[in-house]
Amino acid sequence: MVFDQPRGVHTHGLMTPNLKVPYWVNPKDISGFNDKERANLHDVAENKYLHIVSNRCDNERIERNRKEQDAQGWFGPDEKKMDAVRNLPMTNCKRLRDLGINVRF
Repeated sequence: MVFDQPRGVHTHGLMTPNLKVPYWVNPKDISGFNDKERANLHDVAENKYLHIVSNRCDNERIERNRKEQDAQGWFGPDEKKMDAVRNLPMTNCKRLRDLGINVRF
């Protein structure tokens, strides 16, 4: 199972019904799946996707905190660096928020 775009043998596109997350699987892996197995696959995909995006969000927050501490400096904050820190994109944290998950960043 892969996210973002099809890769390698993962060419069969699916979308989770709840969060509308697109993902791709190897068609051979799901041939013969019944409705219950397909529903379980969607649940696994959502959980895996949320885990990946949540970890990436954590990394964004760690990096932001590191840069914020660096911008504090010895003699007071460097305003240019602080502005840059405030403008970091935090794309994965925003993605979680867009999915309805309450994230502080």
